[in-house]
Amino acid sequence: MKYLLTTILVLCGVCFAPIKAQDLHYSQHVYNSLYYNPALTGFFEGCVRLNGSYADRYRQAYGKDGMRTAFGAVDFNIPINSAYSDKSSVGVGAYFYNNKAGYNSIADNVASVMVAYRITLDEEKRHTLSAGLSAVYQSRKYGYADLQFGNQFDGFNYNPNINSGELFDIESSSKFDANIGLLYSFKANDNFKGFIGTSINHLLPEKDNDYLSFSDGIRYNVHGGLDIGIGSVSLKPLVMFDKQMKASEIYTGVEFGYDITHEKDNQLALFAGPYLRMYKSPVGEFSMYTANIVAGVRYNALTLLVATDNTINDSKKTFSGFNGFEVGLTYTVACSDKKGHKIYCPVF
Repeated sequence: MKYLLTTILVLCGVCFAPIKAQDLHYSQHVYNSLYYNPALTGFFEGCVRLNGSYADRYRQAYGKDGMRTAFGAVDFNIPINSAYSDKSSVGVGAYFYNNKAGYNSIADNVASVMVAYRITLDEEKRHTLSAGLSAVYQSRKYGYADLQFGNQFDGFNYNPNINSGELFDIESSSKFDANIGLLYSFKANDNFKGFIGTSINHLLPEKDNDYLSFSDGIRYNVHGGLDIGIGSVSLKPLVMFDKQMKASEIYTGVEFGYDITHEKDNQLALFAGPYLRMYKSPVGEFSMYTANIVAGVRYNALTLLVATDNTINDSKKTFSGFNGFEVGLTYTVACSDKKGHKIYCPVF
């Protein structure tokens, strides 16, 4: 129980001050692209992309209900003048997610709409630049009866009859926010491609009187990766760096893929890879290292994947071992007009 109380303090940032929490952390970073960078809106080969995922994590910390996140997104690739071979395109998209910690301790509902403009920098479409902007509405509800605080630990167990001493006068809060992003991709040849991007999130400041805020300041994100093909095998190394006030995260790994069939209407591929997440909390000296295994199958326009979270350090016993799982599904609708050169579209 002592570790449970410590974990909730770490994740919510309760330290005799307003409660603040960092943003979501996905194991499937590369398949939740709209969440991390609005410049990736519409950045794919096709016309419409649908994405959904569900995550269940941290049952050691929050009990049997854990932390559950349901995420859904859609975005459109709209070529300028309806010409697929044109040098520029507009991307339009939206996402929504619901995130609950504990039974009803903290519940978030977040909706976002975004737009991006993409232009190829050469006639062969080997170099592409994209810029994006998103508007976000966030709503949060608090179940104070389910919140636990350090001073309610009596030395043996959590005792809800002990006064926490915390004063809260709101049951819910909401705010509008905005994010911007930029992304560059290149295609040296069919077997060597890459990208680098950045985003700045939470551009609108928090209200001074918001005791329980959505995020602890502006979040800066930088990410990049390569796509290397060797016959039927592909390697996709990736690195991402996140910083939000005193919290920081490095996420890196590589995806290995194998094309089983590569016919026009019968494309089947398997992929899997290890990823390492190194997270430093803004509270105390707490750090966490998580090994993620991501695996999936891609058949034509449909991609199905599963990821697991496994904590490999024991700085907090609450997080040790298996922490949860995520499942995701992506479907891409092809364009009817496929003239012109294909551009490189990052999986991130």
